[in-house]
Amino acid sequence: GALGGQAVSDRAVASELAYLRAALKLAEEEGMIAKAPKIRLPKNAGIRRRKRFLTETEYHRFMTAVQHPDTAFHIRLFVALALLTSERGIAIRSLKWEHVDFDAGVIWFSNTDPDPASNKNRQDMPITAVLENLLRPAQALARTEWVIEWRDKPVKSVKTGFKALCRRASISDLGVHDLRKTVATRLLHLGADLRDVAMLLGDDERVVRAHYAHVTPI
Repeated sequence: GALGGQAVSDRAVASELAYLRAALKLAEEEGMIAKAPKIRLPKNAGIRRRKRFLTETEYHRFMTAVQHPDTAFHIRLFVALALLTSERGIAIRSLKWEHVDFDAGVIWFSNTDPDPASNKNRQDMPITAVLENLLRPAQALARTEWVIEWRDKPVKSVKTGFKALCRRASISDLGVHDLRKTVATRLLHLGADLRDVAMLLGDDERVVRAHYAHVTPI
């Protein structure tokens, strides 16, 4: 292609589209827009996907920081749900207590999805003993209908609290979505079946293989 009379390589175009797609996806996750439009990158343009996840050493530092008294309760709860369910941040922030069915033993994440036909499937999750021990005290303290709340309001973004948590753990270049990548990476290195991980993430098996199967062992 050409821009201003100068030739532009496919890789340069793909890079700009990748930045645009990432920005729009972030805007969706932060609640700034309802849904990010789909942007397909040119094939074989040399664009490598970001592969950031917590290493074993980082994971222990991170979890120690989660338990630090300066870490806000809603950030602790958010991180715990992210690591225990592998759901995306927007799905966790959309969760209401009506979706947490202790009688059925299920967290109905699918009922929080504004577009069930999208390729970002929100997977319903069983309420394990660990999750129940986490959620019941949180529900007893709840002041709103939202699972993740702050100052009696639903949380539109955990960005500030998450950054503070990462600084406390001396971890850089980590985003909220990288918690999901951490779950997938750790499960695969523990010997989990690729199909089971794909089902947990709500992703196609081919996507999981492409993104996670070849990551550096932790």
